[in-house]
Amino acid sequence: MSELRYQPLSHFGWAGTVSAGLVSRVATADANFNKEMELAPRVSPEFELTIDNTAAIHAIENMSFFQMKGMLFK
Repeated sequence: MSELRYQPLSHFGWAGTVSAGLVSRVATADANFNKEMELAPRVSPEFELTIDNTAAIHAIENMSFFQMKGMLFK
């Protein structure tokens, strides 16, 4: 059984070409990143919020409360 050993990328002939191409692509992407960004917001920060609270109001209006002071301390 052969032993696997770590070999640096420079050992392979194609590693220099791949890394140079990758560095070039990353540098180009980095240079163009801010140019391609849209800095203005797409939507307005203000919006209209409409909440239907009729069910909650109806439930509150139909509540009935009882005083139970005397029953708690007997």
